[in-house]
Amino acid sequence: MKYPFYTYSDVVDGHTFWVAKSLALKGCVGQGDTPNDAINELAANEVAWLEEAKEFGIPIPKSVIDTVATYLSMPKAIQIEKMISVHQQIAEEIDDDSGAIDLYDEMIAAAIKYAAIRADWAVMNREEKMEKDPLRTALHNDVIIKTNMLARYLRKAGKPALWRNELGDEEADSMCRKVIGDFACYLAFVSGLCAR
Repeated sequence: MKYPFYTYSDVVDGHTFWVAKSLALKGCVGQGDTPNDAINELAANEVAWLEEAKEFGIPIPKSVIDTVATYLSMPKAIQIEKMISVHQQIAEEIDDDSGAIDLYDEMIAAAIKYAAIRADWAVMNREEKMEKDPLRTALHNDVIIKTNMLARYLRKAGKPALWRNELGDEEADSMCRKVIGDFACYLAFVSGLCAR
């Protein structure tokens, strides 16, 4: 596909379905029972949208260069300042606790693996995305597990771990999975900057 998009799940009458929505083409969406189904439908709809736009003289948007503003326009995007605050809270609660440091290192390792595939996602074609989607989901799940393990450990050590609440409850709201994934990308970004 030529334009960036995002996916999310929704539940209607007990049925979970997925939506893929273009960030550049107004009203261009795809739906399906899986993320891949929604992305496939969006790909076909993008082609149709562009053909209709040409036919009716509707201006065609230029390809979008991803910026922080693009990210912040997405549902459940978290402000960079909030990610910095959450990260600082984690660092302060860990302090010099060796058990917490080990769990934090595991969380960072999971975040870096997830962020790598998520960054590659932007340049993958549809077939590559369909092939890699199970791995991306598994890596995303690992980030959530490691994040939850660190929060539980800190709470058992008498720390409030309120930062975990700020990332949301992925079981109560599936969009919070995206928030945790976004935070993982932030952690990988900071790790990359500090590794020079």
